[in-house]
Amino acid sequence: MRRSAIDVAWRQWCAVGSLASIAGEAGASALVDPEALILFSLALRDDERRLWDVLTWWARTGVGLLSVQRIKKLAREYPPAVQGRLAEFAWYAVQSGDKRWQSLSGTGAAESRGPEPRRDKWFGEGPELIEPAALLLRLRAGFGVGAKADLLEDMARARLVHASGNKPVEFRVNPKPWSDLLELPRLSPWRYWQPLYAFLMNTLAWVDSDGFQGGTDYLVSSKARDLVIAHRAAFTRNGIDVPRPEDFKGESYLTAFAGTLRMTGRWLARSV
Repeated sequence: MRRSAIDVAWRQWCAVGSLASIAGEAGASALVDPEALILFSLALRDDERRLWDVLTWWARTGVGLLSVQRIKKLAREYPPAVQGRLAEFAWYAVQSGDKRWQSLSGTGAAESRGPEPRRDKWFGEGPELIEPAALLLRLRAGFGVGAKADLLEDMARARLVHASGNKPVEFRVNPKPWSDLLELPRLSPWRYWQPLYAFLMNTLAWVDSDGFQGGTDYLVSSKARDLVIAHRAAFTRNGIDVPRPEDFKGESYLTAFAGTLRMTGRWLARSV
């Protein structure tokens, strides 16, 4: 599962233009959720050193395309270690001149900056938002990071987007003319990466803990059940049909949980 997670993160970084043209690696085909990718990569940093290299590169070159408010909110769903690593990432963002990250950054002391990135790793002058999977970042580059209500209302009035009659109002677009305008060779599907990433990282953090290593089958099955129930949205939103924890009693859930991890791994392989 850890190896699958690293592969997903790396392919998504390829898709936002950091590596694909240099390393010749395949990028993701599904849309990238940038804030979720940052947090996911921070959680995996100690397992794959090159993720920290690309994270610090992004903090210098692409951080203006991120929402500080959203990443701060999403970070609460990850293991506690990610909070500290986010502060380290924010330190590099502040050094690049983006003061929005000041509230998240550390003290500026050497220990608040994380491991020293390898400066010999070259990822380009900045993101190349070419791949269809980088569409969200491309739109942010063109329209800004936040959804501006007055701009959306003007676009709806011009029939460039469609507004719902609901409260709060929601906006949608007809994909065909926009894909033609943006010269997209294909439309990338949306995946609900954030809840799935949170499940994966909380699961791996638990597997690495003493509670898993020294726990009885009953305690391990109970924790596994709690994890899946707490992160059920990761499966329902993405259409991953996993065994229901409520259908298994006691230690019998261990086999079902192993099946849940296998199904998730297969879904990742074909859906990224």
